[in-house]
Formats: sequence, structure tokens, C-alpha cells
Amino acid sequence: VLTEYLSWPWSFWINLPVGLVALVLVHRSLGALPVRRGTPKIDGAGALLLLSGLTAFLIPITRVGQGTPWNDAANAVGWAIALVLLALFIAQQRRHPDAIVPMALFGNRIVVACCALLFVCFFNFIALSVLVPLRLQLVAGYSAADAGLYLLPMTLAIPAAAFLSGRWLYRTGHVLPAQRLGVALVPLGLAALGFTGPTSLLAAVALVVVGIGMGLQLPTTLITVQQSVPRE
Repeated sequence: VLTEYLSWPWSFWINLPVGLVALVLVHRSLGALPVRRGTPKIDGAGALLLLSGLTAFLIPITRVGQGTPWNDAANAVGWAIALVLLALFIAQQRRHPDAIVPMALFGNRIVVACCALLFVCFFNFIALSVLVPLRLQLVAGYSAADAGLYLLPMTLAIPAAAFLSGRWLYRTGHVLPAQRLGVALVPLGLAALGFTGPTSLLAAVALVVVGIGMGLQLPTTLITVQQSVPRE
């Protein structure tokens, strides 16, 4: 709706007022928590290394998406810079007392498996959020607003399934059944999307299936990680 009736930059500008409201709510909520004594050691160098390293990694990927060859010299330089910066980030995390990403977590196989699962889950979510509206606009001639509206089955199914999986976990204490069902549903939904027309009823049902699969994975994976590491 913002893209169609205002302009596409508003899909970015809208984050400023929303972020401001979130900042106020977080400030009010956290203000009621007890304050930890002592001076916190904020890892500013680690944050800068992570930001710059990921940026250097993403720029060549964006260039490849725009038609630049993978082995282009500028891309190679970007990836080399990214590797150096991210290696420095890891070294910084190993020695900082309040690391942004404690490297010891990755010695836990459950944490690594859950991170991989969430990576695939969010990869699919972002890809579908981009490719489904693009397909509808280019193939079916949908407007930007109508193409975005077509994503509603998936975007509503995700929190609904997350809520239900949370209730299931609360009542039974078992994580794996909901997690396994979610992992099975996502590829089924993606396959159905690949073999159906962009505007068919089956495509909408497939989006619901994918959304349910993602929603079943998100809270269960997060809780699995929380239960697998020390409280601090």
C-alpha cells in the first residue's frame, strides 16, 4: 500500500515512527527492571567489525544479483575484506568479557543445529516475501498493494502457528513433535508453490502451509536454545 499510493522509499521511512514507538515502549518496560551494579563493558569494536564485515560480504552478493560475474575482481576484493573483518570479529569475541556473540555457544551442537534451522527458516521467509509479490506483479499483472495482500495467508499463519506451538509446548513439555512437523510442512508448501499458478487457490493454500511450518519452528527452536545453554 505504501509503495503504490505513496512511493517505494516509504517502505523504509515507515520504520522510523514504528521504531520510535518501539523505543518508547522498551524504555518504559525495561525501566521497571532492577539495574545491575558495575560498569558494563560494551563491545563497540565488535559491533563495528560485525557491521562492516557483513556489509562487505553483502555488497558483492548484491552485485552478482545485478549481473556482475562471481569472479569479478571487485567482488573478490569485497569477499576478501569481509573474511578479514569477520575473522577479526571472531577474535574480538573470544577475548571480550561481554561479547556480542559468545563463541563458546557454538561448541554446543544443539545451538548450532538450531541456528542452522533458523537460518533456513528466515531464508525462506525473506525469499518468499520478495519473490511471491514479484511473481504476481510480473506474471499476473497485480498491483503492488494486491501483491502484498496476497502474502497475508503466510504472514497470518506464522504467528497463529507460533502461538499454537507455544501452547502445545506449555501443556506437554515436548518440543520435537511441533518442530518436526514444521520442518516437514515447509518443503511441501514450497513444492506446491513451484508447481501451481501464481493466482491459484492451491498457491494460497501452499502459502498457509509454509507459514504454519515456519510458525511451528520459531518458538520451539528458540526455547530449545534457551534450555541448552547456561542461564547467564
